[in-house]
Amino acid sequence: HAGFDRTTLVPLSPDAAEAADEALLRKAIEESSCQVKGRECVALFKSPSLPANVVYMSGDRRFDAMDRDLLEMLTSNVSMAIDSLEKSRIQESLETARKIQLSMLPRGFEHAADQYGIDLDARLMPAKEVGGDLYDFFSIDADHLCILVGSVSDKGVPAALFMALRRPIL
Repeated sequence: HAGFDRTTLVPLSPDAAEAADEALLRKAIEESSCQVKGRECVALFKSPSLPANVVYMSGDRRFDAMDRDLLEMLTSNVSMAIDSLEKSRIQESLETARKIQLSMLPRGFEHAADQYGIDLDARLMPAKEVGGDLYDFFSIDADHLCILVGSVSDKGVPAALFMALRRPIL
């Protein structure tokens, strides 16, 4: 919409909030929507991942219902994009955690075959990115091999952390 070129964006720091129309801000927050009033408007971003989700704007011309509708579309799109980025970041972190968890599992099954005369193999495929299922094997002495298969209750990060502590506990 024409006329936004001289609009000033004011982050709602304590000092900037004093200049803003408090009633307009309160209405935007209470109604969870963008608001316009005369030469002022409030853009409300609806996203839990945004630390400051209200922007106060004042301009050289009056804002109208079309401006409010455009702000609603803009803030909705920006909020969805930020949420999508946050989900991607979390997914990337979980993928890294999955790789770390799988790297903690034992390898070298040939050693067990050679030393104890058995065929031993294992695979772990977590239902989620990370989980609490685990396996391990290790020599107790020259004649005994300990084979461990377990499933920690629940799934996800807490179970994966417990799984990572299996060796020191055992």
